[in-house]
Amino acid sequence: MRLDAFSRANDLTLVCAACRGPALADFVRYCPVRAGDEALFRDLPGITISRRPAPDDGFMACYRPVPGAPDLRDRVLPGTYGYADRAFSLHSSDAVLTCLRCGTVQTRAVSLPEEYFYQVEYRGKPLRAGSRAQAQDLLAFIDGNDRRRKPWKDYTTQQGASFLSRIPTHFLTAKARDIIVKRLRNRLDEGAA
Repeated sequence: MRLDAFSRANDLTLVCAACRGPALADFVRYCPVRAGDEALFRDLPGITISRRPAPDDGFMACYRPVPGAPDLRDRVLPGTYGYADRAFSLHSSDAVLTCLRCGTVQTRAVSLPEEYFYQVEYRGKPLRAGSRAQAQDLLAFIDGNDRRRKPWKDYTTQQGASFLSRIPTHFLTAKARDIIVKRLRNRLDEGAA
């Protein structure tokens, strides 16, 4: 698994507690396991057994993403559990953060969206993007010539509008645009280093 801001541009990027740099976040996930199936999960890399209560007198298998462990999307679980990305679900706010600047790997509870790395303030109000790709889209939208808002929902395709249509108006005024574009560019440059 390569760790850089460009190969994982769509991944959630939070603030590293050690150096305040960009840290890629992978959330800890849990899967309920039936009582007799503990041996199936014991030797799988990246998965540990947790004695948290689960339905049917079972327990929880915990997937804690670490460098070198296979991604959940690439795994098929033993027995009748099926694909791992469907069996494991998010039950907590615990995440494994891997800093791109200092290399620190830490597991801790995170507070979203307050800990997003790509966020800038204008007049005390935060403008946030969860990933590098979202921050680049945000920059292109605010810096571009066409900032018309799209409807909240396109009723012909039944698609919801992107996050760009929900940017508060005070970030799109002529006075704010130059300041926000400068701050977003600085943050993107800081995240690439």
